[in-house]
Amino acid sequence: MTNFQGAPLEDQIKKLLEQNLAYSQQIYLITKKLKSYMFWGRIMGYVSIALVVLPIIISIIFLPTLLNGLMGTIAPGGLESSSGGVNSLLQGTNLNQSDLLNSIKNNGGIINSYKSILDSYKQ
Repeated sequence: MTNFQGAPLEDQIKKLLEQNLAYSQQIYLITKKLKSYMFWGRIMGYVSIALVVLPIIISIIFLPTLLNGLMGTIAPGGLESSSGGVNSLLQGTNLNQSDLLNSIKNNGGIINSYKSILDSYKQ
């Protein structure tokens, strides 16, 4: 090895080893921070997935019972007896269920019936 700096070869090797040790310590600190950052990034990834998936699972479990309870209040007896609920709504009026269905068919379906009802309220 050529001695460019005028120092003995052993001193140059010692100086290079000290620089190498300093660089290695800096690399170790950076790697340690990076490892911690990656660990917390992975944890937050799992948390964000859980924040999306858990409400879906909970809604799949509890939504049918909530809807049955809601339908029970709207149409007594649930969906099976919804015609009875319509008849009870029509009591006290001069309409019956068949007249109501015929008027919906004559207006071109449910959507057009809703439109005509909304238009009548706008005026």
